[in-house]
Amino acid sequence: MTSCNRITISPIYFRHLIGVVHNSGVIRRFQIVQDARDHAVLALETEPSAAESAVGASIGDIRRDLMTAFGPGMNLEINRIDRIPESGSGKFIACINKTAKSAV
Repeated sequence: MTSCNRITISPIYFRHLIGVVHNSGVIRRFQIVQDARDHAVLALETEPSAAESAVGASIGDIRRDLMTAFGPGMNLEINRIDRIPESGSGKFIACINKTAKSAV
């Protein structure tokens, strides 16, 4: 994944930040998809029994820290969904970069 500032961010960062640091047991799994240099969508599959206040707090903290990592100019959408589907191969992919690779 890259930010709009052309800084490469490792998928490990996202897994740790979302799956560990800001997951108080409310996030079942997530998927972040960067589809343009300045746009990314984060889908969150939350635990059905999670309190709305806990989910809201996690989402706010995740947004704050991701925007700090991405830098100014990034448009980040965060959506709660019922289920994040597996890929065509049957595997779950947490981080997807759909932007074209270009020479720096």
